[in-house]
Amino acid sequence: MDIKKAEKALSIKANILKRTLKDYEYYLKEVASSEKYIENLKSKEDSDPYDIKKATEVLQENQAMSQNALDRIDSSKLNLMEQLKEFELTYQSECGDSESSASQLISQVKEYLEKADNLKK
Repeated sequence: MDIKKAEKALSIKANILKRTLKDYEYYLKEVASSEKYIENLKSKEDSDPYDIKKATEVLQENQAMSQNALDRIDSSKLNLMEQLKEFELTYQSECGDSESSASQLISQVKEYLEKADNLKK
């Protein structure tokens, strides 16, 4: 495989992780919003129990989706780390120049991997 194809493959895997991280952040915001909405409903005296029940179902779905996104992040991270290791071993000479697209891509990939690692902390 030539370096352009390898860069493209690495870039695709990096973008998958980037998108999944974005999804996870979105689901976390949705969970927080749903929790706030449920608290608001419960504090009102004239709240319909059905509305509270449905809002709770939405909250549970968002929590499940955020967990799903975390699982996808782990999977994407492993795939990306494997691809990065292979890329660096194969194209080590091209990665030496800090101005090259390969080394810029590698630094971008490492940034996404670091962001994924920080989710667990």
